[in-house]
Amino acid sequence: RVLFRSLFGRYIFQKETELNQESGDAAAGYPINIPSISQIMLVDWSHTFSARALNQFRASWGRENVQFENNTLGTVPSSADLGAALAQISFATAANGTFGVESGLPQGRIVNTYQLQDNFSLTLGKHQLKAGVNWTRQYSPNIFLPNYNGLYQFQNWGDFAANTPNFVGITKGNPNLNFKEYDTFLYVGYDWKMKENLTLNLGVTWSYYGQPINEIHDISVANQTSSTPF
Repeated sequence: RVLFRSLFGRYIFQKETELNQESGDAAAGYPINIPSISQIMLVDWSHTFSARALNQFRASWGRENVQFENNTLGTVPSSADLGAALAQISFATAANGTFGVESGLPQGRIVNTYQLQDNFSLTLGKHQLKAGVNWTRQYSPNIFLPNYNGLYQFQNWGDFAANTPNFVGITKGNPNLNFKEYDTFLYVGYDWKMKENLTLNLGVTWSYYGQPINEIHDISVANQTSSTPF
């Protein structure tokens, strides 16, 4: 009996940077750069057990790294130095303008994806059985917390000079969020070629999706049940 094996791999790399993009306060001197790096690595192994049985296994890794930070003017810090950003200042009357770093910036995220996949098929005359599994893990550290440096609104420039805002928004918390997600998918399929023009297809799938947003819930519960909830 002759067994056939096929192995191949693939790697893709992409890097780009958009300079001084609109951030909401770009006209006031606070545009942002958007650097990004994308990487994908894949290994595929196919094994032919016989003329009737075939198995394909895949393992892959991918990373998306996107940041909204810095500029060529030096007015916006990196996301790792979020606390150094100037607070956003606005006025009740739009004609008075705004200045400072937009309240949701700088920010950044990295999405790491690890994936394993296996598919098996067996053909017996007019019958074919298929089965497979897909497992995915995502680890996504984020730096993001709107109003971390404060958002201040004044009625006019006179109130600004007197330091008497009519609205203040400040968010307290950790801007570093480490989201994790596990997804699993299973399937079994059966094909029966009853006639030349009629094939019966049966199958069942099971899917599980993780809930990475639970990270925020866990942090909130830990904070509120600690000795210093505020």
